[in-house]
Amino acid sequence: MPRLAGRAESERTMSTCEASYAVAHANSTYIDTLPFDQLRLLSAQRAQNAWLQVAAVCSQRFSQGTVRAAQAMYRQYILSKRLGIANSVGTSSRLDGVTALAISDSAISSMALAEDRAGFIVEVLAARSVSNASLTISDNHKAAASQFLALSGTAKDNRQKVYAVDQIFAHPDTITDSSSGLTVPTIAATEMDCAREELAALTDMTQSSQASSSSASLSQDSSSPEDSSASQDSSPSEGSSSSSSSSQHSSSSQHSSSSTPTMSSSPSATSTADSDESPSASEDSSTDVLTNNAGYDNLAILIATHIYQALTFGYPNLDVALLVTK
Repeated sequence: MPRLAGRAESERTMSTCEASYAVAHANSTYIDTLPFDQLRLLSAQRAQNAWLQVAAVCSQRFSQGTVRAAQAMYRQYILSKRLGIANSVGTSSRLDGVTALAISDSAISSMALAEDRAGFIVEVLAARSVSNASLTISDNHKAAASQFLALSGTAKDNRQKVYAVDQIFAHPDTITDSSSGLTVPTIAATEMDCAREELAALTDMTQSSQASSSSASLSQDSSSPEDSSASQDSSPSEGSSSSSSSSQHSSSSQHSSSSTPTMSSSPSATSTADSDESPSASEDSSTDVLTNNAGYDNLAILIATHIYQALTFGYPNLDVALLVTK
């Protein structure tokens, strides 16, 4: 029977990752194209929720989902001010209520250190009466650091409590952002640095786990010459079929690896974070190291909140600035 063009494509059900990305991308577009600010605000709210979902369920797109969610949060902030209504952006600066966080101890140690350092810097800035710096923000950072370590119970505590402040004393109001090279408010750079460090920790953990999984898979697929010879002697026809199948599987795996974007070693994950290409079904976290990783939605909103705060404090809402390597 001849194949009906497009039939297989139309019958394929989108993965959770693909569906979330489609909603997120569409609503991000509506923010700039809809005719009324009220509708744009609604789209920004929907875009935030959808991008956070992308971060949680798309194995290759945690950084992209988190950064785009923060940008949608910032657009809500701007539109709310323009409309003269109360700001209702959903944020979370701590891990209150989180009972499980399935990430590595090394990642938790790095993220706790980032939060503790940010808390100290904000405290110093608040003591110098720098605009937007407050003890509340400082306390939230320090609380998040403690929560990270408490959720692990075994992660090494690398918090120093007190950090070098020469640059902060010299540049309390504005500073050159080490990642983008832009001159930005110091409080905004502090929030962005914290977010980048946390994204970097998660990216390193994911890449390490993926590499381990790949090594284990290759080890299982390989067999000794004696076993291969015995298999061929006992059943030549089956051995031939198995070899052909293995070859096809290898070719398919190589093709998938080359065509599916992966997170870069930078916290920005620029290979996916600035891409408008729709994700493939293979990017759904159900087939990746992120499977059953509790708390990824909480991590996404926490880091997005840091980026959102940086934007409201004066950090430029530009991809070239947000999606750079720490």
